[in-house]
Amino acid sequence: MMKEKNIISIKKYFILFLSFLLLSIFYFFYTQNNSCIYNILTKNKNIDYDTRNLKQLADKKENHNQLLFINQKIQSVEKSIQSLQQEKNSSNTIGFNIKISNAIEQESKYTQEITLVELSEKLLDTLSQQLKSNKNLETLTIAGLGNSSEYMILSRMLKDLQDVVVKYKLLLLDYTENYPDVKKIKQQIKQHKKIIKNTIKRIQSNMSTRKNILKKHLQKEQKMIKQLTSNQDTIIDLEFKLNANKKVYEYLLQKKIEIEIINRSL
Repeated sequence: MMKEKNIISIKKYFILFLSFLLLSIFYFFYTQNNSCIYNILTKNKNIDYDTRNLKQLADKKENHNQLLFINQKIQSVEKSIQSLQQEKNSSNTIGFNIKISNAIEQESKYTQEITLVELSEKLLDTLSQQLKSNKNLETLTIAGLGNSSEYMILSRMLKDLQDVVVKYKLLLLDYTENYPDVKKIKQQIKQHKKIIKNTIKRIQSNMSTRKNILKKHLQKEQKMIKQLTSNQDTIIDLEFKLNANKKVYEYLLQKKIEIEIINRSL
């Protein structure tokens, strides 16, 4: 009987021991599993954190590079604007319209004067041909040549010639060519013609000199107009480039501000 009690006691202790052992094993595995889970979760959190940090660093680096590029471009555009503004100022655009208007007016004036001189030259050529032909001398005229002193002198000479020619023709009504008075008048006609021809040559020489001077003035004004027109094209081109550079400058400043705001938020 005693022996049976001992066996029962041993069984109880053995069962207790097994229960304790099982509990210990269960606790050990439970704590290990929780630790693993915690480590995994912690590791994942660290990975996410590191990933975010890396992305932020990459974004900051990219933004930094963009800022460097934009700042370089801003400096370059600023220099271009200053250079273009100086070039525009040196083009002397003040009073441009007045200058070109005056130049065109002078060009028109000299062109008209040259035309008048050339017309006078043709009239004098016609007059010389009439004198040379010795026909209709009483109808000679310089109408259209103007009222200068030279023309007035020539006009008086022609009138004197015409008076002598009329006398000559009247004498021929009653006398022959060999009549002394007729010969005398004929000689006077010859002298008058010679004086008129020399006067015409002198006027023509003066006209040629004046025409050459007028042509030089005309060429000067035409050169001025061409230069002013070229300056106008240059000014228009400068204005276009200035406006384009200013728009680029404003755009770059705006992008710079946007990147700086993004950097402050990272």
